[in-house]
This record gives sequence, C-alpha cells and structure tokens, in this order.
Amino acid sequence: MSVHLVGTSLEELRRISPSAVLFAFPYCVKKIDCPATRYSERCISSCRLCAVSPLLRTLAKYGISHHIILNDDDFLDFLTRNKGGIQALMGCGCSLSMKKFLRRTSEIGYKGIAFMIGGDACSEKEYKVSYTHGDANQTHLDLRSITETLECLYSVKP
Repeated sequence: MSVHLVGTSLEELRRISPSAVLFAFPYCVKKIDCPATRYSERCISSCRLCAVSPLLRTLAKYGISHHIILNDDDFLDFLTRNKGGIQALMGCGCSLSMKKFLRRTSEIGYKGIAFMIGGDACSEKEYKVSYTHGDANQTHLDLRSITETLECLYSVKP
C-alpha cells in the first residue's frame, strides 16, 4: 500500500487532535453483498465480511470520525461545507480517485494522509460507471497499514 502525506508532516499531524480528523473511504471497499448495502454510509459492526467494521472500531478507539464516500463530488462539497470542524483528512482510494482527491483537497486547504487501496480498482470507464453506483469493482483496505499509521501518530508522544 502506498501512503502519501498531503501538505503536512507526521510531526504536524501528531499535534492535531484525533477528534479534528476525518477518515474517508470509498463504498467500493465494502463487499458487494454487504448487509448494510454497499451504496450506503452505514456499516453493521458485527458482520465482519470486509475490513470496514474493524476499521471503524480502530477509528473509534482514537476518536476519529469517518465518512463513506458514495460520490466524489458530493464528498468534496461536504468537505467544503465542514471546513471549520475538520483540521486534517485521512483517506483512501484507487489511483483515479486519489488524483482528484489529492488535487481538490489541497485546493480546499486540507492536509493529511492518503492511502492507496488495493484490489480490483476501476479503469477510467468503470470509474465513471461506479460514480453513478453501477457495478463497481471490489477493492480492499490495507487495515494493517492504516492501523500502524494511526499508532505511529497517536500512540507515540512527539
């Protein structure tokens, strides 16, 4: 998994309270047969079909809020509207969404960390279809890398 710092350093991120951090990830990391439905912001913590419920438990442990991205433009609008309450952004996505994500979030003024997701990421054509909640490919989170990064940031005193 590749990890990118966006407009910041690990030392600077350590000084930001986890409660002022938002972790965002795309719906395509949820299983296609997700019992909470794949195209929703919900997760059933007991299902364990994918890495989403363990990720949400890890984020809760640190007091970090989350957002499941159903649509890139709606998410970027959400970020613009909520700029005052979010000081740093962490998130993950495929290479196509990351290109858009990294450029637009830095234009808005966010700093943070971006994790690249693995699995069957979309081609540009498939990405446009998945944007309208068509048949998106199955991707996956590298929960270990995310957890280790959070431990590095928030369990070690600078």
